[in-house]
Amino acid sequence: MSAHRHEYLISVKPVTPIIVSSGQYLDACDYVLARANQGGNIHLIAFSFTRLQDILSDDEQDSLLAAIEKNPLSTVQVLSKLSEKIAASKDIQRFSIPASNAIVNYIKDRVNNIAADAQGKLEFHLFQRTTIGPYIPGSSFKGAVRTAVAFAAALKKPDIIWQAKRNNKGNNKATIKNFDFDKHLFGNQETFDDPFRQLKIADSSVIQTQAVVEQFIKLKAGKVEKCAQTLREAAVPTADIGCRLNLTIDNQMVGKEGSIKTSNKLTASQIVDSCRYFYKGVLEKDLEFFNKVNSSNGGVKINLSWRTQILEALNQNAGKMVFPIKLGLGTSDYAKSFKPHFTNKYPISRKLINKGDEMVPLGWAIAELEEV
Repeated sequence: MSAHRHEYLISVKPVTPIIVSSGQYLDACDYVLARANQGGNIHLIAFSFTRLQDILSDDEQDSLLAAIEKNPLSTVQVLSKLSEKIAASKDIQRFSIPASNAIVNYIKDRVNNIAADAQGKLEFHLFQRTTIGPYIPGSSFKGAVRTAVAFAAALKKPDIIWQAKRNNKGNNKATIKNFDFDKHLFGNQETFDDPFRQLKIADSSVIQTQAVVEQFIKLKAGKVEKCAQTLREAAVPTADIGCRLNLTIDNQMVGKEGSIKTSNKLTASQIVDSCRYFYKGVLEKDLEFFNKVNSSNGGVKINLSWRTQILEALNQNAGKMVFPIKLGLGTSDYAKSFKPHFTNKYPISRKLINKGDEMVPLGWAIAELEEV
C-alpha cells in the first residue's frame, strides 16, 4: 500500500431501523402475502406480473384478467387465492420480504380501501436495491461522512460560521448563494483539490430487511401532531444483521497532461474524529426533541435505549476507529447539513418506527473502520 492510498473495510451495525429508500413502491398488483416454506412465516413476495401466465391455468388467467378489468381490490383478492402458487414458483419471484403480524394486518386493512384509490397503491416503499436485493449505497455513507468532516472544518473558520448563521436567518440570499462553502472549507481551487474526490466508498453487499410502519410526528406549540403512516422496507437491528462496505482513500490523482497531483489529505482518523463529534451533537439534539415529545402527553412514547447503546459502544471502543453515523430517510436536514448546527434551532419533526407501544427514530448505526 502506498503512502497516499489506504483501503478500509467499513462494518455497519444498525442501532435503529435504517431506510435508504429508492423512491419506488410496490403496486397492489405487484406482490402477494404468502406463507414462505421456511418456518411458515408470512412473506411479502414480489413477482414478475407478466410471467404469471407461465404458471396459471387457462381458468385462472381468465379470472385474473376479469379482476384486473374490474378494479384493484378484485385483482388483489384473486392474487391472494393464487399466493401459494406464486410463492412456490421461484422462476417468477423477484424478492421476498418477511412480514410481521402487524404488517399483515396493516396490509389487509389497506386492501379494503384500495377500491377508493384510483392507482391502487399500498404505499409499500422499497429499500434501495439492485436486481439481486437491497443494499446500502456507498454514496449515502459518503454523504453522511462529508457532512461531519465539513462541520469539523467549519469550526476552524469563523467566516463559514458567520455565513451559515446568515443562511439560517434567510438574510442576503444572493451573497449566500454565491458563497462557495466547499472552497472555503477545503481550499478547493481545482477539482483535484477536493479531498472527497479521492474518497471512494463501494456499495454494500445485499442486506437483510424487514417491513416496518413509519410514523411521522411533529411538535407544534408543545403538542404532538401525528401524521399518516407509511409501510416501508428497512434494515433493522438484530444480532445477525449488519453490512460491509469498502472505503478507499487515495490522495493522489492524475492531473492534466498526465502529471500526478496530491490533493488536500483526508485521513481515516479525521473521518472517525469528525463523525464522533458531529453525530454526538446530533444525538443530543435528538434527545432534546424526544424528551419534549415524551413530556407532551401526546400519546407517543419514545424508546431511548438506542442512545445508551451508541454511547456505550463509543466508550468501549475509545481507542478504535468506531463512530456513530445517521443514514437514509429520517435523518432530517439537521444531520444532512452542518449549517443548522451553528444556531439554537432544532427540527420540530421526526420520522419514527413503531416498536410495540413505543417508537424509535430512524437511521442510527455504529460504524467501524478496519484497514486492509
